[in-house]
Amino acid sequence: MSEGISKKRAARLERRKSKLSAIFKADEKQEDVSCRKEDEQLVEPLQKQPKLSDEEYHALRIKLREKKRQIQCGPTFRLIQLGLTASLNLPKPSRVPVLVTDVQSLFLYTIVGDTYKYDSYKWCDLARWNTLTQTLIFIVEDVSVDEFEENNDIFAETFKIFEDGVEMSNPASDGFSLDLALAYVPISHQMKNRIMEGYPSLHAACEDGYIHGVTNPTVQKVNDNTTTESHAVKNHEVLSQQPYGNDIATREKMGKTNSEAGTEKLSRETSDLSNIIETKSVDVARHNEQRKQSTEVDSVNKDEVRVSNMPSSVDDLEADVSMQEETSGCSRLALLLNASQLISELYPLPGHEEYDNFKFTQDIYHPVTDRSPMFSIDCEWCICVDGSSGLARVAVVDENLKTLYHTYVKPDVEIADYLTRYSGITEELLRDVEKRPFDVQQDLRNLLPPDAILVGQSLQSDLKALKLFHPYIIDTSVIFNMTGTRCFKSKLKVLAASFCGRQIQNSVDGHDPTEDAIAAMELVLLKIQKGTAFGDVILSRNAMQKINDSAMDHDIQMKLFTFIQSHNRSATLITTSPSLQKSYHPKLLKLKTAVVKCKKADESLVDPVQILLASDFQDAVTMTNASRFNSSFTLVHTYAGSEQHNRKEKLKDIDKAIANMYTGISLNGMMIVIFGGKTNPMQNGACLVRVNKRLI
Repeated sequence: MSEGISKKRAARLERRKSKLSAIFKADEKQEDVSCRKEDEQLVEPLQKQPKLSDEEYHALRIKLREKKRQIQCGPTFRLIQLGLTASLNLPKPSRVPVLVTDVQSLFLYTIVGDTYKYDSYKWCDLARWNTLTQTLIFIVEDVSVDEFEENNDIFAETFKIFEDGVEMSNPASDGFSLDLALAYVPISHQMKNRIMEGYPSLHAACEDGYIHGVTNPTVQKVNDNTTTESHAVKNHEVLSQQPYGNDIATREKMGKTNSEAGTEKLSRETSDLSNIIETKSVDVARHNEQRKQSTEVDSVNKDEVRVSNMPSSVDDLEADVSMQEETSGCSRLALLLNASQLISELYPLPGHEEYDNFKFTQDIYHPVTDRSPMFSIDCEWCICVDGSSGLARVAVVDENLKTLYHTYVKPDVEIADYLTRYSGITEELLRDVEKRPFDVQQDLRNLLPPDAILVGQSLQSDLKALKLFHPYIIDTSVIFNMTGTRCFKSKLKVLAASFCGRQIQNSVDGHDPTEDAIAAMELVLLKIQKGTAFGDVILSRNAMQKINDSAMDHDIQMKLFTFIQSHNRSATLITTSPSLQKSYHPKLLKLKTAVVKCKKADESLVDPVQILLASDFQDAVTMTNASRFNSSFTLVHTYAGSEQHNRKEKLKDIDKAIANMYTGISLNGMMIVIFGGKTNPMQNGACLVRVNKRLI
C-alpha cells in the first residue's frame, strides 16, 4: 500500500516539475519580444518537457514564489466614487463621464504618486504606485465610446484585456483639442520654488518656455477649461438641474445621476412633492398669527413637546439661521434630505401604487426652519404572511433625549416571523396588545407639529412600516459616512460607538427602539455642533482638498513631458502628426539641472525625452513595439481617421494593436487606452486601464 502511495506521490511530483518548467519556459519566451510567437505555441505539451532534477525543481519553486510576491506587492488599480458613476459597466444614459483632466491626473499620479496633491482619488485608486514598472498610454482619436461599445465583436481582444473602463468627456465640447487638454498640467508652489532655484524668476522661466503663464495665448483656453474642479459635464443631457438643498450634495460635487427618463421622473416627482407641501401650507398671515404662541402637543404618555415661535418674516428667518451658524457647526436645515435624495434613498412618496394606503403625518405642513423641533423615531417590525413588514413596536424621542412615545403594536396581518433576534418581539409580548397600526398613525399625527423634523437611521424603513409620508427628514446613515463611498453605509451601532461612545444593540433580547432613537438623536445633535464635515470622510477629505488646492497655482502650467523630465523619469513620445509633437514637446533640461528632482543627490540625469514622429498608425504601432521598454513612461498619440471606408478593418487593426502592445507590457506595468471621441462634441470618448499582473 505504501509503495502504491509513493508511486502516486512520485508521479504527482513529476507532473508538478513538468508544469513548473513549462511555466518558466513560456515566461522566458514572453519576455523575449523579438522572438515572441502565438500564445498556443508558447507552451509545449507537458510530456515533451525534460524531467527536472530535485535541485532544479526547488530552484524553480523559489523563483515562482518570488514572482507571486512581486504580483501581490505590486500596484493595484480600481475605480471609486466618480469612476464608478462613469463606468462602462453602467447603462450609457446613467453615466456621468470623467473629465480629461481626471484622466490626466492619473498620468501625473503614476509619476509622482502621493508626493503631490493631485486628486486622482476622485475617480480611481492606484495603490502602491511606486512599484509600477512602466506606463504605456495609447491614444486613438476619432473613436467614440459608442463606436467602441457597439463593436464588441471587433474589439474582442480589448474587451478581454480591460476590466476597468470609464466614459470620458469630449474636450471638443469645451472648444479645445485632446492634445492640449493633456499636454499642459498645473504646478504647485513646491514646484514653483524648485523652478526658482534654476531661474532668476518665474518670468524668466516663462520666457525660456519651461513653464507657461495665463498670458500665453496657446494655453489660455486650456487654463480656462481644464482646471475646473466640477465633474458636471456641460453637454451631458442626463444631468439633473434640480438644485440641492443639502450642503452634502453641493459640496461633494457629485450626485446620483439617473437616465434621461429617470431625470424627468425625478423632476416630476420633485415637483409633485413641492406641490403637496405647498398646497398643505396655510397662507403666511394666518400662519404667523397661529405661531405667535407656543403649541402644545399631548403625547400618549402625557409628556409635552413645545414648538418655538416661527420667524414672522424672511429677514427674521435669515437672522435665525445666521445666529445658529454662529453658535454651532451647522444648521439643522443643512442636514435635511432634499427631494432628489428622498427619491434616491427610496423614501415613501405619494404617487406610487405601493403607497396608496399611506397617510401624511399632517394635513397641513408649515415651512421648516432652524427652530423646527426634531423627533427621533425608531420602529421594530415583524414579517407578515403576505411578505410585508408588520409594525410591532414604536418609540419617539425629542431633542432632550426624553421618550415621548413608546408602544407595542399588533400588525393587521398575521405574523409569519417575529424576527426576535433583531426586534426582540415575541408572541407573548403581543398577545394582549390591542393597539393597531392605525392607532399609531393617529398618535403620531397628534404628537408631531406641522414643521417637525424626523430623525432616524435609514428612516425610510420605519416610515414604510408606519405607512406614513413626511417631507422633513434627517437620515444619520446619509449625513455620517465612514466607508468613503455613498454606496456603503455604516450601521447605527458603529456610528454610535465611534462618535458618541455609546454601546447599543448588545442585548441578546433584540433591539430596543428607544435606545436606537436616542443614539440617532445624539448623532444629529453632535453633527449640528461640529459641522457637516464631521463624521463624513468624504466631506472631510474634500475640505482638506480645498486647502491643498489653495496651494496650487492654476495660472501657471507646465508641459506634461517637461513635468516628467523634471522628476528625472525617462519618457518616450510617439506621434503621427507634427502638430501633436509640437503640443507635447518639452523644454530640454540639460542646462537646468537645478530644477530636476532626483531621488538621491548623486543620481544621474536621464536622457532627454525621446520624440518619434510616425508616418501613420501602423508605423506608430511598430515604433511602440520596438521602443516601449526604453522608457518608464511612453505616450502614443494617433488618429483612427474619420473616413468610413473600411472602417471595420481599421477598428480591427486598433484592437490588434492594443492586444500586441499589452502583451509586451512588463509585469506590474500599466497600460492606459484612450479613445478621444469624435469631432462631434456630443460623441464622448473612453478611458481603459489595466495593470499587468499576469503570471503565465
